[in-house]
Amino acid sequence: MNDPTGTVSSQPAGEFTSRYRPPINAFDEMAKAGGGVRPAWSQLAQRLNEFGATGVSQRSEQARRLLRENGVTYNVYGASQDLERPWELDPLPVLMPLAEWRPVADGLTQRAQLLNLLLTDLYGKQTLLRSGVLPPNFLFEHPGFLLPCVTSEPPPTFLQWYAAQLARSANGTWTVLGDRSQGPSGAGYAVENRIIVSRTLPQDFQSLNVVRLAAYFISLRNTLASMARKHQDNPRVVLLSPGPTSSRYFEDVYLARYLGYSLVEGGDLTVRAEGVCLKTLGGLLPVDVILRRVADSDCDPLELNPNSTCGIPGLVQAVRNGHVVVANALGSGILEAPILQAFLPAICRHFLRQDLLLDSVPTWWCGQPEHLAYVESRINQLIIRPAFRHRKVPTYAGWKLSSDETAQLLTKIRARPSQFVAQEQVLGSTAPVWTGTDLQPWHITLRAFAVSTDKGYQVMPGGLSRAAPRSEMLTESMAAGQRSKDVWILADGPVETVSLLRPTSTALELRRTGNDLPSRAADHLYWLGRLVERTEALVRHVRSIVARMTSELQPAGLAELRLLMRALDSPSDAPTSGVQYDEPLTWSELRDAVWSFLFKPRRTGGLVETMMAANRTASIVRDRISVDGWRIVNQLELRPPAATESSGGSSDLGEALMPMYQLLTLLCAFSGLCT
Repeated sequence: MNDPTGTVSSQPAGEFTSRYRPPINAFDEMAKAGGGVRPAWSQLAQRLNEFGATGVSQRSEQARRLLRENGVTYNVYGASQDLERPWELDPLPVLMPLAEWRPVADGLTQRAQLLNLLLTDLYGKQTLLRSGVLPPNFLFEHPGFLLPCVTSEPPPTFLQWYAAQLARSANGTWTVLGDRSQGPSGAGYAVENRIIVSRTLPQDFQSLNVVRLAAYFISLRNTLASMARKHQDNPRVVLLSPGPTSSRYFEDVYLARYLGYSLVEGGDLTVRAEGVCLKTLGGLLPVDVILRRVADSDCDPLELNPNSTCGIPGLVQAVRNGHVVVANALGSGILEAPILQAFLPAICRHFLRQDLLLDSVPTWWCGQPEHLAYVESRINQLIIRPAFRHRKVPTYAGWKLSSDETAQLLTKIRARPSQFVAQEQVLGSTAPVWTGTDLQPWHITLRAFAVSTDKGYQVMPGGLSRAAPRSEMLTESMAAGQRSKDVWILADGPVETVSLLRPTSTALELRRTGNDLPSRAADHLYWLGRLVERTEALVRHVRSIVARMTSELQPAGLAELRLLMRALDSPSDAPTSGVQYDEPLTWSELRDAVWSFLFKPRRTGGLVETMMAANRTASIVRDRISVDGWRIVNQLELRPPAATESSGGSSDLGEALMPMYQLLTLLCAFSGLCT
């Protein structure tokens, strides 16, 4: 399919999918074991054959452009620089018929119900400990167990929002790899993936009867509204985010806008009279429900983690007194520990008198002597994990360890056996991924979501799929080369069109709501306006200098140019460009000074630094500005001319004029939107 130059070559249309070769040791979502494609994929496979490599490449580029325009990013956990990375999306969805999805949804519903009962027991009567179903180590060695949240009257629902990480084994059955219960991430990216892929494959999306996602989020919104103890007619619900340095800040912003909630950080909320209030320009406003995206221990520096900078002092007491409700309930992070997988089958039989509909990955807790003996005998076939989930503790693949490394690991396990679990490796199914030249089978996992309702738990049809060329990469960050995929659940007939997005034909209701604007957001909006104004002024100023330096009709004198360059440094007492304008300057020195001001990233007060500050400020309040406004700010950049950049010099300032004209057009458009 490739020619020597690396470009996509033409090929017979019908041969496109026939060249796809899935591995023989894994279940493939599209291809059947005996050859051919599965019935659910037949229409899409035919369309891919019609597109050929060129058509799929065009749709991949269209998806990448839409993601770039929408500013879809993720942050690398723990990175101090270059936090934001582009979100990688494969243009081909994963298809699954509704009849095949229903058993998975039933298993997720049972699991969410079971985990909710488990939390109610652990923070209430603790019957599982008394009956011996759970060992005491599970609770009292667990760093996620919060003693301040133990109560004689636990809430009836701990889990309003639940997610499970799934993988399909070689025999086609789904296995739960782990549970996410604090503030499950991925649902916002799933919506964005759906919007992008449905726009790149619009005919297939309509004709395949894809079940919509919006009903799930409508249920989530109704559930959160029903939790309010006061102001039940019009409760105030906020989404609590750790802030811009969070690895999932884009999703926090996206969900807040999509659900219609105020995006807040810990500093935006305060506890007054045992209730939680939102700080706004008009004063303190009571908050009824908090949809949190902050870890359990970081929610309250007063009673939980004193080092937390993103929590609300006094929140636990406010929850305890019933003045505010937090979803999910504080302390629910205890469910995310891998040790739970070893005991969940017994817990299910204890509470529900039935077996798990969705099996967990086989897990052995080394704190039990018989399990430890099994792990010691088969350590080179198992994955060794910390029993209590912790980012700083590594995971070991036993088959990759040398004999010395195996001995060292066994020594660690025997020293503190209760701190380790062993699990079987689940290879995961494969699905076709467009690599730029052809379709390749990549391993995938699926994150599925459930929300509590008055009729039980409702499961999102589909979810967020992650794909990687090797299965072990799926446990790593998205920075390791993974991609996301949309998941289409296909109904047998036409589906109801449901959406939380505002129709374009709907008239907007004009309201003045300045008084309920959070103070922090107002401050950032003010500085966003100042930075955009400053950027426009700098561009116009430097444009006048470059125009004089490149004019052929009337070359400007050095004295005039020195005065204009001095004006660039006027906001500060000392010049920041490193050029002494009182001394005689050569033409090349002036040219280099202008070039530095235009393109040097760390030039204090320079154009690049000012635009980066505007972009950072806009990203913090992107839920408060329009989508078009964000797209404009997201495009504010000025790159050196390609020819000059490749030559390593700054010889031709004239080539910078056209990019500056384009930059001014964007700035004027943003000012027009604000007006």
